[in-house]
Amino acid sequence: MYSSFQRNIFLFKISNFFSGFWPLNVLAIVYFQNITHSYAYAMSIFSLLYLTTTCMEIPTGIFSDKIGRKKSLIMGSVLIFLCFLLWALASEQENGIYYLFLGAFLKGIGDAFISGTDEAFMYETLQKNNQHDHFDILYAHATGWMQVGQASSAITAAAIMYYSNMNILAYISVIPAFLNMLISFFYTEITTQIKVQQKNSLKHFLSAFLLIIRNKKLRLYSIIQMCYMALGNGSYYFEGAYYETLISKWMINIVRFIKQAFGVFSFFIIPKIRMVGMEKLYFFSMLGNATIRLVGVLVNTSISPFVIAFGTLFYGSTKTSGATLLQQEFSSEQRATMKSIISLGSSLLTSILMYILGLVADIFSPQISMLSAIIPIVFLALLTHTFQQSIRTKSSHIAHNASPIKNTPRILRL
Repeated sequence: MYSSFQRNIFLFKISNFFSGFWPLNVLAIVYFQNITHSYAYAMSIFSLLYLTTTCMEIPTGIFSDKIGRKKSLIMGSVLIFLCFLLWALASEQENGIYYLFLGAFLKGIGDAFISGTDEAFMYETLQKNNQHDHFDILYAHATGWMQVGQASSAITAAAIMYYSNMNILAYISVIPAFLNMLISFFYTEITTQIKVQQKNSLKHFLSAFLLIIRNKKLRLYSIIQMCYMALGNGSYYFEGAYYETLISKWMINIVRFIKQAFGVFSFFIIPKIRMVGMEKLYFFSMLGNATIRLVGVLVNTSISPFVIAFGTLFYGSTKTSGATLLQQEFSSEQRATMKSIISLGSSLLTSILMYILGLVADIFSPQISMLSAIIPIVFLALLTHTFQQSIRTKSSHIAHNASPIKNTPRILRL
């Protein structure tokens, strides 16, 4: 019989699989463009999604810290299910564009409920069993199942698109969202928020915000994470529109399968490469991913989508190292709220960037739009490296000037 710890880990993996199993995923931008007849309008749907998430990040983060992770995960999964249902119905309605925007609004709230809560839930589950030092490994394994789901959905989508159309993909996407909703009811709550319940919401938010501001390392990593997530999300959701200019629609899903297969591999090799250190891993992974994708877009031929897919080899290490670096700096009482503050900034930047990328594609081309999202990531990786070097230099200087521990009485060393 499973303990609550084992059940939570197992269900978290299955939930990540169904979260990734969205057959419409890679063609969502094309699906929206077919209904709205504009890349700018299509990307505006994603902009609304992230803008809504921005507005709801803090309230839902506080809700998670004060009321519990399980209730937050349930609320999030219910809203995401309703979103996918509305998006599927949009293809059959004359005013389908309103269904798309309403769905984006609901998903934005749902994502806000889950954002931060999922990582906090996993960390606290491990902490309850004195395994939080292995957060990076178990987090990578669990999140790797999302890549398995995305790879599986890509193959499913490729088969369906070869014989059918995107409307069927939209309806099939409702099924895993429904199953994910059911899973959320079976989690076991980890009760660690006793002190949090004694604070009002405003004080709780201000406390979390001030902790980020006062911790230089956390502050800078938060800014880097916000920018990286915004640029990554923008290029990720626009890939389908760019690929459509180079290869057929059903082949796009073959590319996505290859991409997600590399993504699965990138998560499951974390235990083998974690000894490099999370800081170095974060920098090299971010730079490697951006460089490969940049080369693929610059080539701009039918092989470009396959080249870009190789960049996902660095996705798992980037995501895991970034999450680990943040979780190590977060306080226990404001863990979800602090992550929500970072997600708030990321969502705000993403909502702006989404519309800009769509506008650039309408005015210039999808290729220029992709370059606009990838090139800044290269500079962001270099900035990360500079920051990490300054931290190491400062730490070395402090260690050099510290009194040797061997001269300290043993009782004081204890």
